[in-house]
Amino acid sequence: MSADSKNSIISHQTADGHIDFDAVLAENMAKKDADGKNVGQHAMIDYLSGHTQAGAIASGEYKMSNAFTMLGGLQYQYYDTWSKMKILDLLGSDYLLYYNAPYRVGDYIGARYGRTTHHVSAFVEGKYATDRWNMFLGTTVFNGNYRRHDDQKGAVSDWAKGWGVSVKGGALYHLIKAVPRSSRSLSLYANAAFNSRLPYAGVYLASSDLSITNDVTNEKNILGELGVRTTWDGGGMELSAYLASWRNKTLTVSIAKRANEAAEKYQVRGLNALHKGVELTAHQSICNWLSAKAYAMLASWKWKSSGKGVTYDSYSGATLKEYAVYCNNLHVGDAPQTQYGAELKALLPIGRQGTGNNFYATLSWNANADMYADFEPSSRTSESEGDAYKLPSYHLFDATVGWNGVVSKSLRMNVFATCANIFNAVYIQRGIDGKTHDLATFKGYWGAPRMLSFGARLQF
Repeated sequence: MSADSKNSIISHQTADGHIDFDAVLAENMAKKDADGKNVGQHAMIDYLSGHTQAGAIASGEYKMSNAFTMLGGLQYQYYDTWSKMKILDLLGSDYLLYYNAPYRVGDYIGARYGRTTHHVSAFVEGKYATDRWNMFLGTTVFNGNYRRHDDQKGAVSDWAKGWGVSVKGGALYHLIKAVPRSSRSLSLYANAAFNSRLPYAGVYLASSDLSITNDVTNEKNILGELGVRTTWDGGGMELSAYLASWRNKTLTVSIAKRANEAAEKYQVRGLNALHKGVELTAHQSICNWLSAKAYAMLASWKWKSSGKGVTYDSYSGATLKEYAVYCNNLHVGDAPQTQYGAELKALLPIGRQGTGNNFYATLSWNANADMYADFEPSSRTSESEGDAYKLPSYHLFDATVGWNGVVSKSLRMNVFATCANIFNAVYIQRGIDGKTHDLATFKGYWGAPRMLSFGARLQF
C-alpha cells in the first residue's frame, strides 16, 4: 500500500503491469528524517479478515388432501465480519509515514471495519398434483438489517433496513403420460416469477465510513418460461423459451477490478437488462451400443437502459462525484449467447451380459458464439461508446476411449485416454474489455491447445 491515502495500491509498475519493486525500494530509501532514517512511502500489508455465522431453520409440510399439499418455513441468519490490515514488510524503509504517524512491521494500519447482518425470511407454498397436472404457487418475504462497526474507534452505524418479496408459480400438464411398457409422453409446462430482491449489504453500506447509502431501492425481476417435453422409444426432446427482465439492477464495483484507481469505489444504480432465448436438448439411442445427444441455445442478453454512477473515497467514504452511465442496448458480457453441440457415445460389452466389462468411446463437439468481453458498466461514461469486444466464435472437439472392467471380486479398473481440442483450435475463453473495444486492448485468457491425457481409476 501507499502512504498516500488517496491511492492504496502501489503505483510504480513495469511496462507489463507488475509492481516495479526496484523503483519502490529506491523511493522508500530516498527520503530521510532528521535522524537519518528512511521514511517509507510504500509498504506491503497483510489483509486479515474473518466472520462469525449462525442461523436457524424451521419448516413444515401438511397434506390437506391426496392432491393438495401446503408447505411453510422460517429462516434466520446472523453474520458478523471483521477486517484489518497489518504491516508485513517496509520494503527498504525504517518506518512508513501514514497520516503523519509512523508505522513499523507488525503494526495495524488503516481502517478496521466490520459488518453485522440479521436476515430473516418466511415462505409458504402450495402444491397440487394429479395424474395430469403438477402445479405450485408460493411466496417468500425477506427482511434484512445491516450495520457497520468501526473496531478501531468502537463506533457503530445506524441500522440499514430493507424488505423484499418473491412470488413464483408453475404448471405442468401431461398431454400423454408415460405408462408401463411405453415410454411415449408429451408434456407442456409454464413457469413465472416476480422477485423484488433485497439489495446486498454492500449496497446499503457502500462507503467505507459509518454512513448509510441513501435512496436504495430493490432490484425487480420478472421471469417467464414456456416449454414442451416429449419422449419416445429410445429418445426424447425438450424445447423451452424464456424471458427475464431485470429492473433497477445495482452494481458495486470492487477495488480489485479498478486497481488503477484503487482509492475509489464505484456503485452504479438504475440499470435494466433483458434476457431472452430458446433452448433445445435432445437424445436418441441409435442402436443397442450407440447413442447421441445434442443441444442448442440461442439468446439475446442486453442492457436496456442507462444509469447513474456514484464514486466513493475508499477511506473517508465521501462521495467524490456522480455521473451518467450509458449502457442502453449494449450486450451483456462474459457469457456466450449462442451455443450448440452434440455427442456420440459408444458402449461395447465384452464377454457375457452383466459382467460389467466394456469398451467405451465418446466424441463431443461444442461451439460458442456471440460472446462479448466482460466490462464494468461504470466505465461507459460516453454515449458514443459501443459494445465490448466481440470474441471470435469457435468449435471444440474432444474424444475419450477407455476400458471399464472387473479385475477381481473386490477390484474394478477403468483405463482411459482423452484428447481435448482434437483439431488444436486457437480460441479466447474469456476476458476483460479494453479502452478501444478490440483485440489490441483486450485482456483475457486463451483456451488450452490440444491436450492428451491418460489415466486409470481403481475401485475397491
